[in-house]
Formats: sequence, structure tokens, C-alpha cells
Amino acid sequence: MAELDARRQALKDRIIRERGYFGPMQEGMLRLGPEWVEMYLRFVSGPWNTNAIPQKTRELIYIAVDVSITHLYERGLVRHYYAALKHGTTPEEIYETIELAFEITGRTCDTGVDILVEEFRAAGREAELDIPPPTADQAVLKREFVERTGYWPDWGDFMLGHAPEFTMAYLDMLLTPHRTGALDPKTRAFIALALHAAPTTADKAGTRRHMRAAIRHGATAREIVDVLQLAAGIGMHNFAVGLPLLFKELEAQAKT
Repeated sequence: MAELDARRQALKDRIIRERGYFGPMQEGMLRLGPEWVEMYLRFVSGPWNTNAIPQKTRELIYIAVDVSITHLYERGLVRHYYAALKHGTTPEEIYETIELAFEITGRTCDTGVDILVEEFRAAGREAELDIPPPTADQAVLKREFVERTGYWPDWGDFMLGHAPEFTMAYLDMLLTPHRTGALDPKTRAFIALALHAAPTTADKAGTRRHMRAAIRHGATAREIVDVLQLAAGIGMHNFAVGLPLLFKELEAQAKT
């Protein structure tokens, strides 16, 4: 970037001081919209100023929303892997966070089964919706799922009956982080809450479900508010992706 004027240099120094890094997104904002920098810093700083949630947990939340299938933001993952490991997070805890992010896959069944049932009823083919009695293995898995997670998905019985192999595997996968326990239950609830509340998911039912779990495990209102702020932070990634590409194109056109 060309030599900075005094205002932009002061903003750059503040970014490095408060965020710990200065990247292409921040450089782009300084070049084209320095007034955004002040607002950006206020937007992302809340959970860091209150310290209601440990930094290690904050980094795991960032990892979860970046690795979610609805986002897959590689640059953010690399940055937050580094920060999480630096603050004592184990590879097993990060792996469990990635496992928790897999829960978003269930949104397909959340949406699809409801529509399937409505449409088959509307078509007069309700008999095809009959659910066979659960097998002994299915009953055991359902009981464990409810005991460990505190809920049962609305689509669970239907999918167990109509797609048992897929559903048994998926429910087992959702249970794995609750069985291994690399993370404590409240941290798992915070991660799941952030995943469902993030703007790339915006799942109201899932947000409520995991907020209840967090409260059940002793979360305070301040902590939950900070989780929501952390989840909303990925809204800045339109700048993180958009600005470097804009300047790349500007440089390419300047050479023609």
C-alpha cells in the first residue's frame, strides 16, 4: 500500500494493537473506506472487551463458524487455528469442534422431511408415510441421543424408519463429540449455538435448542450475548473476500 496519511496510519496501528494482525481486508478498508475501520473495530471488539468468554473458546467459535459447510472460509480457519493452538487448545478439541459443525448437515432433513410429509398428504398418498416400528438398535440409539444431547430431532423417527442406514450413521456422528468429551458441555453448547445463529445458517429452532442447552449448563446472559456477537462477526467476510479480489482486478486492468 502507498505511504499512509496520518489518519490511516493511526487506524492501521490501532488494528494491529486491537486485532493482532493486519491483512488484505483491513488494507482495503483503509484505502477505500477508512471511515469503516472505526465501525469495524467497534463491531468485532465487544466479546474481546468483556472477556466473558475465554479467548480459547472464542477461537473455537470462530473455527466452527468458518469451517461450517455454509461458510468454509479457509483464510479465517488458518488464522484461528494458529490463535487457538497458541492459547493452549489441543488438536482433539479442534477436531471435536469440526465434528460439532457437522450438525448443520441436519438442516437438509429439518427442511426436507416437513415438506415431504406435507406434499404426500396433499397428494393423497399418506399411507407411504407410515413409519415402521423401531428396531432394538434404533431404540437404544434414540435413548442415548436424548440422554446425551437433551433433544430429539423432529425428523428423527421418520428418517429412522425410511432411511435407517443413513440416519443411524448420522445420529452416531452427531453423538461422537458428546461421547469423547474433549470439550466441556457448556463450550460445546456455545459452539453449536454460534453455528446455528450465524448469518450463514440463521436457524431459529437450532439457535433456541442450543441456547437452552447453554443455559442448562450454567451460561449467563452476558456469555450468550457474546456468542451471538462472535457468530455475527463472519459478516465481515464479504470484505475479507471481496476487497483483495477487487484490488487484484484493479491491478490487472492497470497493466492493460
